[in-house]
Amino acid sequence: QHQATLFVDAAKGPERYVAAMWFTTHGTRIWHLPNWVNTQQAAELAVIEHTLKLAAYEKLKQVHIIADNMAAIFTTTKFGSKLCNPTRARHVRIFAYTLRWSKIRAQISWTRSRFNPADCPS
Repeated sequence: QHQATLFVDAAKGPERYVAAMWFTTHGTRIWHLPNWVNTQQAAELAVIEHTLKLAAYEKLKQVHIIADNMAAIFTTTKFGSKLCNPTRARHVRIFAYTLRWSKIRAQISWTRSRFNPADCPS
Protein backbone atom coordinates (compact mmCIF):
# COMPACT_ATOMS: atom_id res chain seq x y z
CA GLN A 1 0.00 0.00 0.00
CA HIS A 2 1.48 3.32 -1.08
CA GLN A 3 -1.26 5.76 -0.14
CA ALA A 4 -3.58 6.42 2.79
CA THR A 5 -6.34 8.74 3.93
CA LEU A 6 -6.10 9.88 7.55
CA PHE A 7 -8.52 11.95 9.59
CA VAL A 8 -7.01 13.90 12.50
CA ASP A 9 -8.21 15.94 15.45
CA ALA A 10 -7.06 17.32 18.81
CA ALA A 11 -8.96 18.35 21.91
CA LYS A 12 -8.22 19.68 25.38
CA GLY A 13 -8.23 16.86 27.92
CA PRO A 14 -8.40 17.21 31.71
CA GLU A 15 -4.63 17.67 32.04
CA ARG A 16 -3.28 18.20 28.52
CA TYR A 17 -4.26 17.98 24.87
CA VAL A 18 -5.32 14.66 23.40
CA ALA A 19 -4.79 13.74 19.75
CA ALA A 20 -6.74 11.30 17.61
CA MET A 21 -5.96 9.88 14.20
CA TRP A 22 -8.32 7.68 12.20
CA PHE A 23 -6.86 5.55 9.39
CA THR A 24 -9.03 4.20 6.62
CA THR A 25 -7.12 0.92 6.98
CA HIS A 26 -5.90 0.76 10.62
CA GLY A 27 -8.72 2.29 12.69
CA THR A 28 -8.18 4.84 15.46
CA ARG A 29 -5.05 5.82 17.38
CA ILE A 30 -5.26 8.15 20.41
CA TRP A 31 -2.39 9.67 22.40
CA HIS A 32 -1.56 12.52 24.78
CA LEU A 33 0.44 15.43 23.41
CA PRO A 34 3.45 16.79 25.32
CA ASN A 35 2.84 19.45 27.98
CA TRP A 36 4.52 22.16 25.88
CA VAL A 37 1.65 21.89 23.35
CA ASN A 38 -0.50 24.51 25.05
CA THR A 39 -3.02 25.86 22.51
CA GLN A 40 -5.68 24.31 20.30
CA GLN A 41 -3.94 25.34 17.08
CA ALA A 42 -0.57 23.99 18.30
CA ALA A 43 -2.32 20.73 19.17
CA GLU A 44 -3.91 20.49 15.72
CA LEU A 45 -0.54 21.22 14.09
CA ALA A 46 1.14 18.59 16.28
CA VAL A 47 -1.36 15.98 15.12
CA ILE A 48 -0.85 16.87 11.45
CA GLU A 49 2.94 16.80 11.90
CA HIS A 50 2.84 13.44 13.73
CA THR A 51 0.55 11.97 11.08
CA LEU A 52 2.92 12.96 8.30
CA LYS A 53 5.90 11.48 10.18
CA LEU A 54 3.99 8.24 10.70
CA ALA A 55 3.17 8.09 6.99
CA ALA A 56 6.85 8.66 6.17
CA TYR A 57 7.95 5.84 8.48
CA GLU A 58 5.33 3.59 6.87
CA LYS A 59 6.99 4.49 3.53
CA LEU A 60 3.79 5.81 2.00
CA LYS A 61 4.12 7.72 -1.26
CA GLN A 62 0.91 9.72 -1.00
CA VAL A 63 -1.15 10.76 1.99
CA HIS A 64 -4.42 12.63 2.30
CA ILE A 65 -4.77 14.26 5.74
CA ILE A 66 -8.24 15.52 6.60
CA ALA A 67 -8.71 17.85 9.58
CA ASP A 68 -11.46 20.06 10.96
CA ASN A 69 -9.32 23.03 12.04
CA MET A 70 -9.04 25.53 9.18
CA ALA A 71 -6.34 27.62 10.88
CA ALA A 72 -4.03 24.60 11.23
CA ILE A 73 -4.62 23.58 7.63
CA PHE A 74 -3.91 27.08 6.37
CA THR A 75 -0.72 27.27 8.47
CA THR A 76 0.64 23.98 7.10
CA THR A 77 -0.21 24.73 3.48
CA LYS A 78 1.38 28.19 3.63
CA PHE A 79 4.29 26.85 5.77
CA GLY A 80 3.66 29.64 8.28
CA SER A 81 6.42 31.95 7.14
CA LYS A 82 5.28 34.69 9.53
CA LEU A 83 4.51 32.66 12.64
CA CYS A 84 5.27 34.47 15.89
CA ASN A 85 4.40 31.54 18.14
CA PRO A 86 7.51 29.32 18.53
CA THR A 87 5.48 26.16 19.23
CA ARG A 88 3.47 26.49 16.03
CA ALA A 89 6.57 27.45 14.04
CA ARG A 90 8.33 24.30 15.32
CA HIS A 91 5.52 22.05 14.07
CA VAL A 92 5.51 23.71 10.67
CA ARG A 93 9.31 23.37 10.34
CA ILE A 94 9.16 19.66 11.19
CA PHE A 95 6.24 19.20 8.78
CA ALA A 96 8.20 20.85 5.94
CA TYR A 97 11.36 18.90 6.77
CA THR A 98 9.44 15.60 6.79
CA LEU A 99 7.94 16.40 3.40
CA ARG A 100 11.42 17.05 2.01
CA TRP A 101 13.20 13.93 3.27
CA SER A 102 10.32 11.50 2.73
CA LYS A 103 9.24 12.81 -0.69
CA ILE A 104 5.62 12.15 0.28
CA ARG A 105 2.92 13.86 -1.75
CA ALA A 106 0.63 15.26 0.92
CA GLN A 107 -2.83 16.64 0.40
CA ILE A 108 -4.48 18.40 3.33
CA SER A 109 -8.22 18.99 3.34
CA TRP A 110 -10.86 20.39 5.63
CA THR A 111 -14.05 18.71 6.75
CA ARG A 112 -16.77 19.65 9.20
CA SER A 113 -16.31 18.21 12.68
CA ARG A 114 -19.46 16.13 12.39
CA PHE A 115 -17.99 14.30 9.37
CA ASN A 116 -14.57 13.71 10.98
CA PRO A 117 -14.31 10.18 12.45
CA ALA A 118 -11.31 11.29 14.55
CA ASP A 119 -13.45 13.94 16.27
CA CYS A 120 -15.34 11.54 18.56
CA PRO A 121 -12.33 9.88 20.27
CA SER A 122 -10.50 13.15 20.88
